[in-house]
Amino acid sequence: MSAIESAINLLNSLKLSSVKQAEIDLLKTHLNLAKDKLSSLESENSGLLRENRELRNTIEQIKKDNQYLDLGACAVKKNDDGSIVDTPLCRDCHNPFRAKANNYSCGKCGVVVSREEVYRAIASVANP
Repeated sequence: MSAIESAINLLNSLKLSSVKQAEIDLLKTHLNLAKDKLSSLESENSGLLRENRELRNTIEQIKKDNQYLDLGACAVKKNDDGSIVDTPLCRDCHNPFRAKANNYSCGKCGVVVSREEVYRAIASVANP
């Protein structure tokens, strides 16, 4: 039982003159209005907290999505300041490529890209 409901119950238990009873009835009316407003604000607050969580999750996802720059042949990681780390990453899973004789390959998902394609891709952002 809320404090407002307790106060209304207490007022209901009082035996007073008709003048005082009118004042008590007015007080009960205001308490009921306050209870309704409180319920409305609690509901609104719950909705706002849910929306806030969803927006925070969206922001985190956008940050993750913008963490990598897809260059076609490979991807590179972007720093917070916008600069890039020129280590070639798999364009699909963002794991570092393994250098082979004539190509780069991803040990996780198997993507294979020629060294020439990777060098051109990284040069395109290193020297725009």
